[in-house]
Amino acid sequence: MLESFGQQTSDRWPLLRFLRLRGRGTALPALSLAAATAIFMSGAGVAAAAPQVLPHRAEYQITLETVRTGAMVAAMKGILGFEWRDVCDGWAVNQRFGIQFTDKQGQQHWSDRRYLTWEAKDGRAFRFSIRAVRDDVVIEEAEGQAVLHGDGTGGEILFKLPSAYRAALPEGTIFPSTHFLRILADLKSPEGPRADVVFSGSEEDGLQRVNTFFGSEIADGLESDSGLADLFGRHVRIGYFPYFERRLEADYEVILQVRENGVLDQFVIDYTDFSIKGVLNQWVEIPPTDC
Repeated sequence: MLESFGQQTSDRWPLLRFLRLRGRGTALPALSLAAATAIFMSGAGVAAAAPQVLPHRAEYQITLETVRTGAMVAAMKGILGFEWRDVCDGWAVNQRFGIQFTDKQGQQHWSDRRYLTWEAKDGRAFRFSIRAVRDDVVIEEAEGQAVLHGDGTGGEILFKLPSAYRAALPEGTIFPSTHFLRILADLKSPEGPRADVVFSGSEEDGLQRVNTFFGSEIADGLESDSGLADLFGRHVRIGYFPYFERRLEADYEVILQVRENGVLDQFVIDYTDFSIKGVLNQWVEIPPTDC
C-alpha cells in the first residue's frame, strides 16, 4: 500500500532552513522557474496549440529587496542560473541558485541549491533531483520519479533519496512544467485566478496548493538588445500553500514578469519576513534538439 505523501515525511524529515531561510525557496515555477502555475484534471497534456516555452538559458542577479521585523537575514547577493530544454520526449529544467548572505548577527553564510527535473510532454511522468548545501553542509537531498494516472485520480512517487519508499499523490496533482505552460497559455487572456495542486519533488514541501493571479500587462522599459521588449508580457503572482494545512497565508509568494515566450524579465520571491529580487542579466536561446 502506498503512503499518503506528507503523512510520513512530517515526522522523519525536519524542516529545512534553506533560503527562506526556511525551505526550498527558489524553485521558480518551472518555473519552479517551475514552477511556474480553472482547475485542470491531472494527467491531461498541454494542448498542441498552446503557447510553448522557448528553450533558453538565463542568468538572474539576486539582491535583497525588503527586510521586515524578525527577519533572519540582513544582506544578500547571488546568481540564479535557469535552463529550459526541449529533449524530444519531455522538458528538462536545470536551476542553480547560489547566494551569499549575512544574518542579523553579522555572520556570513553561503548557499548553493541545484534543482534538475524532466517532465514528459503529456504531463504524466516526472523525474527530479535536488541538492542543497549551506556552509559546506548538505541540508536537503531528494531524488526520485513520479507518475500520474491517466484518469485523473492522482498518481504515485518513488523516492530514491533521502530514503527509498513510495507515496501516493492526490487527485488533481500536476507537475511544474505543466503548471508553467498553463500559466503561459492564459497569459494573454486570463479568465481569472487559477488553483492547482503541484508536486515539485522536495520531500519536505514538494506537494503544495498553488494559487495564481494574473495582473497588468508589462509596460515597455527593457533595453532594446534584450530581445524581450517587443514581446507581450504580464505580471503574475503565485502563492504557495502547504497541501496538508488549511491556511489563509501562503508559505511564500512569487511575483513574475513573464513574456509570451516563457522568459522572465524579473521576479520577486516574498518570504513574509523578507523578499528577494531577481533581474535578468542575460539570456540565450538554446538550439532545438535533433529528435
